[in-house]
Amino acid sequence: MELKDAVALVTGAGGGIGQAAALELARRGADIAVHYHRNESGASETARLVESLGAKAAVFRGDLSRLDHGRALVASVLERFGHIDILVNNAGDLVERKPLLEMTEALWKQVLKGQFTSTAFELDVEGKKHIVLARDVQLDPVRDIPLHVDFQRVGKDGIIRVAIPVHFVHEALSPGLKRGGVLNIVRHDIEVFCPYDKIPQFFEVSLEGLEIGRSIHVSALKLPEGVSPVIKNRDFTIATIAGALKGEEETTTAAATPETGAAAAPAADAKGATPAAGAKAPAAGGKAPAAAGKAAAAPAKAAAPAAKPAGKK
Repeated sequence: MELKDAVALVTGAGGGIGQAAALELARRGADIAVHYHRNESGASETARLVESLGAKAAVFRGDLSRLDHGRALVASVLERFGHIDILVNNAGDLVERKPLLEMTEALWKQVLKGQFTSTAFELDVEGKKHIVLARDVQLDPVRDIPLHVDFQRVGKDGIIRVAIPVHFVHEALSPGLKRGGVLNIVRHDIEVFCPYDKIPQFFEVSLEGLEIGRSIHVSALKLPEGVSPVIKNRDFTIATIAGALKGEEETTTAAATPETGAAAAPAADAKGATPAAGAKAPAAGGKAPAAAGKAAAAPAKAAAPAAKPAGKK
């Protein structure tokens, strides 16, 4: 693949994988923007080697853990070269610590698009080919780039155990969700046994027509031929539509109303019984006699004018 007139920005190009990537791109005709953070001498050496291959090179410094440095780097490269066609983010050695140049284009595409650990690869080890699955990817704790991959060899029968993600579709067609229900996902992925060359990308579950209270079980999945769940002794739940039905809400409200009335009745009886308890009634009921005393005092004040003339005699 020729890269004449292309511009490649290679981060961390002061040595190792970054330098190797820069030189290979230069051999294919690309001009190189050599980035470094601390290794200035290494970056300068990379630029010298690129120019010796007949390509243009320029060195740029920046701490890519900072957003402003990243933006400044891109702006500087665009100012110097006018465009950026290729970005190599110094992705580390993936397969058995092999250099970047020994990785296949197909493997790189698989890493970038995802589902790397659920894809079978043919690995050549000392001339002997093996069908393998990537089981663990180790990342650099600072730069978050891949450093190493652990592979698992596929057995002679070709059957592997792998976790397949579950995708839920047609949420807008679920009456239960329209009424305010919530999709409660119990399992985001399902472990299955399947042939290594027929690994499903995902399982699709339609929510069309599902009401509140409905459950979706593994038996509802349409499994491809040769694919079977690891758990075979029960029809386990994948998801449910959770929420209260309209009838249940009305019943709950109606049940709460009599209880409220029943609670109010004893309270009214208690207030009515307070005057009968006499002066020794509790303080909580003391307001009732006081109110009665005020009511009794009102007629007494009204009778006072009639008694006044008797005082003059």
